[in-house]
Amino acid sequence: MPYVFSEKPYNWPTHRVDADKLGFVEHLEETTNQKLYVAHRLDKTTTGAMVFATTADSAKNLQEHFQNRNVKKEYYFVTDKKINDTSLNIESFITEKDKAYYSDTHKNPNSQTVLTWVCSHNKYHLWKAEPLSGKTHQIRLHAKDAGIPIVGDATYGGSDYPFLLLHSHKITVPDAPEHISPLPVYFSDLENLENPLLARSIRAIEDRILLFKKVPDCVRWIHKEIPWLCVDQLGDHLWFQIFETHTGYENLVNEILSYLKQRLNRNFEYHVQVMPNRGMSPNQKLVSDSGASRWQAKEHEVTYEFRSDSGSSYGLFLDQRKNRDWVLQNAGDKTLLNLFCYTGGFSLCALHAGAKEVTSVDTSKNTLEWLETNIKLNSFNSEIHKSWSTDARIFLKGAKQRDKQYDLVICDPPSFSRSKEGIFKIENDFKDLLDKCLQVLAPKGTLLFSTNFEGWLMADFKEQVEQTLPKDYKVLKYASSDVDYEPPTQNRILKMVFISKL
Repeated sequence: MPYVFSEKPYNWPTHRVDADKLGFVEHLEETTNQKLYVAHRLDKTTTGAMVFATTADSAKNLQEHFQNRNVKKEYYFVTDKKINDTSLNIESFITEKDKAYYSDTHKNPNSQTVLTWVCSHNKYHLWKAEPLSGKTHQIRLHAKDAGIPIVGDATYGGSDYPFLLLHSHKITVPDAPEHISPLPVYFSDLENLENPLLARSIRAIEDRILLFKKVPDCVRWIHKEIPWLCVDQLGDHLWFQIFETHTGYENLVNEILSYLKQRLNRNFEYHVQVMPNRGMSPNQKLVSDSGASRWQAKEHEVTYEFRSDSGSSYGLFLDQRKNRDWVLQNAGDKTLLNLFCYTGGFSLCALHAGAKEVTSVDTSKNTLEWLETNIKLNSFNSEIHKSWSTDARIFLKGAKQRDKQYDLVICDPPSFSRSKEGIFKIENDFKDLLDKCLQVLAPKGTLLFSTNFEGWLMADFKEQVEQTLPKDYKVLKYASSDVDYEPPTQNRILKMVFISKL
C-alpha cells in the first residue's frame, strides 16, 4: 500500500517539535515501524483523518494529487454564530506575513471552500467544510469570512472554549480506499458541548485511544487537559485526583465515569482523592472509595497490588511505564539496583525478565513490605531479591566501599524529601547523586536516571547531566513519559536519561 491513513489526536503537530518532542508522523513511524513521508498536514489543534506516503515516489504522487486538487477532503466544525445562509462558497486570497495568515475576499482568489450547514442545538451549529484548495488555515479563515468563526479559535475570532472544534472527517485519494474518521461524540450530539469540561475530557480519552495500539490496562486518561483533575485507570478501578476545590466536581466525576464505562464497555469501581495545592497540602484525603480498598491489575504481564488505604498514592507511577518495559527487555541475566524504589515496579519487571540479582532501596519500610507482597503475587524467586530500608546515598556509599557494581541502575529520586540524614533537594543534590550512581555501574552497564522536578525543562536537565558526566561514560538517549501524559506541544514533567559506562 503506497499510503497510510490515520487519525490525528488533538494538540499533536504533524512534524517533530524539536529533538525531544515527536510529531505525529514520528509517533506513527515508531508504532508502525516504517518510514513515512508527509504530503498532507493538519494544524496541531485539528483532529481527524490524515494520509501519509510510504515511499518517496508515492509521496511525490500524493503531492501532485493535492496540487492538482484530485484529493477530496471533508471537514466538520462547530460555531456559536448563527447566520441565515445554509450553504456558502467562500473564495479569497490567502497570504502569510510574519508567521500570520490573512484572507482577503477582494483580491483574486487562490483558495475556495464550500460550507454547508448540518444541524444546530441551542447556541451550537455544526457545519461541513469542503476545501477545494489547500492553503494553511484555510477553513478557519473562511469560517471567519463567512461570519461563523470556529468555537475555540481565538486566532480568528472564535468564542473561548477549552479546545478547537474542527475535525477532518473524510479524505479520498485517487486509487486508494476512502478513509473516514468518525465524528467526535460532541459533534454527533452537540448537547455535549454545553459542558466544556466534559467535552474536553472526552477529547482527552479519545486521543489516548488513537495513540495507543492497544490501550494499557493501567493508563492515565486525563492529565493536564483539565488543570485541576487527573484520571487514572488501574484495571477495573478508576482513580480521580482533584487538585483544587471546585464546586460541582462530583458531577464531572460521574459523567467521566459514565462515559468510560460506556466507551470501554466495562464496569469500574472508583476512588476520588482531593489533593489541595497539587498535593503540597497535608490535608489531602480520599473523599470517596467505591468498592475494595485493595485490588490487583496487570501491566506488561506483571501483577501489582493497588491500595486506596496506604497514603496519597495507589502504588505505581504510570509515567514510568515505558521504562518498566525497557527493564523487561533488558534485565535478563543481569544485576539490577533500584534506588528510591517505592513499591518496586522496576524490581518486579527485572524479576519477571529473569534477572540474576535484584536489589531494592527505599527509606520506607511500608513500601518495601508492599514490594514483598507484589513479589509473592507474581510468584517470583524472592531468593535473588534483597531490599534495604535506608537512604539511597548511604547505600551507594557503602556499595562503593564494597566494590559492588550493577549491570543496571535505576534512580528515580523525589524532587524533595526529608529524612534522618537531612533534606534532599534534586536541584542541590543532583550532581552528587548522579556521580554516586555512576560509581557503582558495571562496565558496559546502563544507568536510567529520571526526575519529575518541575523547575527544570528538558534543556536544563541535559545541561545538568552533561556538566556532571565523566569522559568514560556516554549518554545513550534522553526520553520522557508515554503518550498518555503531556503532548509534544507541552513541556513534559518527567525527564530521563540513559547513560552507559564505556
